[in-house]
Amino acid sequence: MGQRFLRNRSTIASLASLSIIITAFAYLRLVSIEKVGFGVDICLFKNLTHQTCLGCGMTRAIASCIQCDFGAAIVYNPRVIIVLPLIAWVVFKKVRDDIAILCSIVKINKYMV
Repeated sequence: MGQRFLRNRSTIASLASLSIIITAFAYLRLVSIEKVGFGVDICLFKNLTHQTCLGCGMTRAIASCIQCDFGAAIVYNPRVIIVLPLIAWVVFKKVRDDIAILCSIVKINKYMV
């Protein structure tokens, strides 16, 4: 019973993380850049100092890269050249691990039937 609960829990976690990643990618791909972030400035540094921080414009830059507008991405934040490959690597590892978990659960359930 305990092992089945852990399998179900890991399945739910894997499916949830995959759906969040797919939803975020679709949102950034389909929504216009002006609407990304809903026009709300939540940067604490910028709100306190009225200066831009190192991460300002990063969400719009990543959204621009996903929409294949690399020139605009560099204008929004030039650090996207460094950050986006790192984010892509982390997301790739997470998706790969989640798919491996789901495949192993499918194989286990196949033999239990």
